[in-house]
Amino acid sequence: DLESFYAIDDNVYLRFRLYADANTNGWGWAFDDVTVTNTVSDIDPKAIHANRFELVGNYPNPFGGNRSGRNGAATEIAFTLAKNGPVELTIYNVRGQKVRTLLNGAHYTAGQLHTIRWNGTNEAGHRVSSGTYFYRLSANGQTQIKKMLFLR
Repeated sequence: DLESFYAIDDNVYLRFRLYADANTNGWGWAFDDVTVTNTVSDIDPKAIHANRFELVGNYPNPFGGNRSGRNGAATEIAFTLAKNGPVELTIYNVRGQKVRTLLNGAHYTAGQLHTIRWNGTNEAGHRVSSGTYFYRLSANGQTQIKKMLFLR
């Protein structure tokens, strides 16, 4: 647990070296149970390019289940815009059926990272089934789609 040694904004570098020789057989390395961050989002706001239309992604992914903590069974969908304007953000199931509209024409500012939370419920407020869902961002004549996994 590095939280007691480093501040939230500190850079922490991890370095791994892999050595192999001709006398060793089998696979040589694996990473297991590595947690680098314990934040609500793993998206680095400094890495976002201002004034660019981008559906950055959602975190956590997969999400849902009986997760404890601040985010619970929700995920945060992040995006940036090339110019100010109305935004539509919609969730679809694998059949292409609309599950939930998160944003329907709300105006957002360009050059900023925006996040919208989805708690895994449909328009009626009922929890959706486990599975793959698609989220579509539309703004200023541009559209991007990404997928996420919801686990009950």
